[in-house]
Amino acid sequence: MIKDKLRIIFLPFFLGSIGLLVTYTLLHWLLFIHLELFHPKEVYTNFIFPGIFCVLFLLLYYARIRLFAKKSWHDFFMVICTLALLAPQVVTQNYLTKQQGHLIEMDTPDKIEAENQVKYYSIEHSYIAKMGAGAYVARADADRYGTKISITVYFVAPLLSEPDFNQLHTHNNWIGVTFKRKFSNMVTVNKEDQRRDIEAFFNEAYKSFQRYSIDTKFLTNLRTDNDFNYFLLAAKNSKQFVGKENIVILQEAEGDYESRTGDNFSWIFYSWLIGNVIWLLIVLFSSVHEGDLELFHQPTRSKKGLKIHFSINRDVLLGIKSYWATSLLVAINTLIFILMLFKGLDFMFPQSDQLLEWGASYGPLIQEGEWWRLLTCTFLHSGIEHLIYNMFSLCLIGFATEKEAGSFRFLLVYLIAGIASSYVSVLVHEPSVGMGASGAIFGMYGLAGALTLKGILSNEMKGVYLFFCLPFLVVSLIVGLLFTDIDMAAHLGGLGAGFVAGLFFRNRKDRRKIRRLDD
Repeated sequence: MIKDKLRIIFLPFFLGSIGLLVTYTLLHWLLFIHLELFHPKEVYTNFIFPGIFCVLFLLLYYARIRLFAKKSWHDFFMVICTLALLAPQVVTQNYLTKQQGHLIEMDTPDKIEAENQVKYYSIEHSYIAKMGAGAYVARADADRYGTKISITVYFVAPLLSEPDFNQLHTHNNWIGVTFKRKFSNMVTVNKEDQRRDIEAFFNEAYKSFQRYSIDTKFLTNLRTDNDFNYFLLAAKNSKQFVGKENIVILQEAEGDYESRTGDNFSWIFYSWLIGNVIWLLIVLFSSVHEGDLELFHQPTRSKKGLKIHFSINRDVLLGIKSYWATSLLVAINTLIFILMLFKGLDFMFPQSDQLLEWGASYGPLIQEGEWWRLLTCTFLHSGIEHLIYNMFSLCLIGFATEKEAGSFRFLLVYLIAGIASSYVSVLVHEPSVGMGASGAIFGMYGLAGALTLKGILSNEMKGVYLFFCLPFLVVSLIVGLLFTDIDMAAHLGGLGAGFVAGLFFRNRKDRRKIRRLDD
């Protein structure tokens, strides 16, 4: 029994973890470092792309997880497998990115080739023209509930070869510095006092920047860094920005070139070993379905064995088919977010002006006739955390409601609730940039509430709604009332629209009776 579990469940994972690590690392080195076919941000090469490889492997491996007897633990085991596969990938790609970066030593920055940039520079003689500096202030939630905000000030200044101000009209190189501080954002905080505190911090940061002595002996090229777009916006705010393409933005690196990777190399092995040991212990001490394990054990793979093996793998696809409206909405939201990332928007905190270009809601533009923003804003998200939270909420209510409501009607109410939530938000709030699927999702919670009152939900789904969805809805509403950065107008507008739409629903039995009478 133990031998079969090791061979059928653990061995494929063990080999897969090695194969994924080696395969993606070679592709990363070949495509992005050696051949330099693309220059994606490090968040893609070090996290998103490895995550995609892990997901593809787990879709094939999931049938073996289903062999465990405790069905309630399957999702937990999937999480363990994901972490065990992804952790060594992230550590390895981070090491590779730093280790393979070339260091170019030069006398002056005018020798930097914009078309042939490298990762690290060491510049012996330079002049930082702080009088031509530009600044950009980025504001973001410092925690998931909006109780604190993080203010980051990005300063960039032209990096010249000598104090010759004629170079300001032709330069292409910049050097950047950041200053960051957190501020309370509780409901009790006076917004005017908060604004003055932030202004005081900016003035203090500006003085610190003017006094700051930047060491140019070890500089990092920010071309693929997540902060590049913020520094670029700061450069565009400078009067000395000449509008050239392929500008170079450098930042003082920590430590020195020789010690840049730290202990990352040893942690590649440690992270891989820890993940495999944890999964080995789970496999050894968890019970399995002996009959299904025996079918996997058969070397000739009988027809029955093949049927069970592939039927388990098809569970994911069948789930997508049964809840196609929910799956479609999750896919569209996720795809749009990925496209935004490829277009340069920040992984965690995309800027408002960038979101406007993608169709975010903004009262003055809507009043000028851009009514389509009421819908498009519901498919945009202000960072990966925002997206994950909303998609989790959508999947939860979709599972409880879509089958009973009907997939097409579920989708129609979702769109109506999304538009209604955006419209209410624009009416209630002062002009501000709005986005997110939460208003439309609250509409589906309202729909589920109406279907529960009308007795349309089955007893099983009613239990899911009352014991899982409804508490989640109540907590979300309480959080929205406590913290100021959450758009309660959109949430309540969507909730009301979904509830009203649900009052017009009839269950499928009643609809069939009406059709028979008409016939």
